[in-house]
Amino acid sequence: MLSGFIPVSHAESITTPCWVTLRLQVLSGRVGFAAFDNRKGIIARTPAIAKSPEPQTIALRVPDFRSATHAVIFNDSTLPSGGLVDVLDAAILVPKNAARQ
Repeated sequence: MLSGFIPVSHAESITTPCWVTLRLQVLSGRVGFAAFDNRKGIIARTPAIAKSPEPQTIALRVPDFRSATHAVIFNDSTLPSGGLVDVLDAAILVPKNAARQ
């Protein structure tokens, strides 16, 4: 299984549930998307994301993001060649006043 890791900085400052969003286009197969903790593993994940002719925005609700170290995009395909994806943007959305200054 091949994966792409996007490092997360200052996750401990997000003290409420949040949404991690990716703007992506799956070019072949299927991929998954998860919030990841290097010590514990997957914190939250999406179902498989299928190929799409257009870019799409995927939002993952994470109940407790404080221990997150990465956002991970991984192969979730049964194709021998795996999933292929272009990641166009990434963001973390928190309720107003939720992050400590």
